[in-house]
Amino acid sequence: MTPLTLNQPVINQPTIKKNNIMETNQYFSFPRFGHLMQREFAQNKKVILIIAAVAFLVVGGNALGWAYNREHGYHEFSYGFYLLIGGFILTSMSFTEMNRLDSRLFYLTLPASSLEKFISRWLITGLGFAIFFTIGYWITVIIFKALGGAIFNFDIGDFNPFTEQNILFFRIYLAGQTVFLLGAVYFKKFEIFKTVLSTALIGLSLAVLSAIIFRLAFFDLFDGLLTFRPEMEVNGTMMPVEPSRNYQKFMERNAENYLKTIGLWVIPTVLLIVGYFKLKETEL
Repeated sequence: MTPLTLNQPVINQPTIKKNNIMETNQYFSFPRFGHLMQREFAQNKKVILIIAAVAFLVVGGNALGWAYNREHGYHEFSYGFYLLIGGFILTSMSFTEMNRLDSRLFYLTLPASSLEKFISRWLITGLGFAIFFTIGYWITVIIFKALGGAIFNFDIGDFNPFTEQNILFFRIYLAGQTVFLLGAVYFKKFEIFKTVLSTALIGLSLAVLSAIIFRLAFFDLFDGLLTFRPEMEVNGTMMPVEPSRNYQKFMERNAENYLKTIGLWVIPTVLLIVGYFKLKETEL
């Protein structure tokens, strides 16, 4: 009896450890995630090459046309424009496999969790695309700058990805991309159009709701329904209606940081969480 009692913990311990590993891996496993990423690149390598070739010709051709007209500042708007438009379109097609029955069944049976599938598409269409596009844009400018100078004798200018404006474009894309990733999960067919329309309607509704709340909360600052009162009587003296000087200073110092934090971090994080749970719900 004694040997059996001593050996009992030794027999049970590996079983408990194994179960804990399995419980952890059903949510996220680095080896399984690595295989999923390899599958994504292998399956879409032709599409990636086609997109890269089209972007190379469009960006380079427009740069030459811009330089031909002897105009400057092409890269100041071109980089951000193509990054945002191209990336948002690509992101909107992230989950087109879920729109067809055959591809949907195949995608649902992939040996990966919902979290791994969502993160893989987020990384590829988000940070992955932004880095790939930035490097590709830089190489394109170098090539067409050499061609423009050698053949046509004009300069398309230099591209610096590390300017404050281009870094802001990069960050805006990473934040805005989460909107279209959620739209890709939520909508079936015409995802980008539905996402843009829904975003515009939500933004308009929030603006109207904010205006109504402000009107009701500060009713004494209005004459009639919408006419804002520039002055009001305080202790028999007419005073201009404006924020206090301390409040103005506070907003001047902190408003931009607050807006960046909310727009570039808080809202994208919330959208990613909602998108993940929506994908998980879809797969059930």
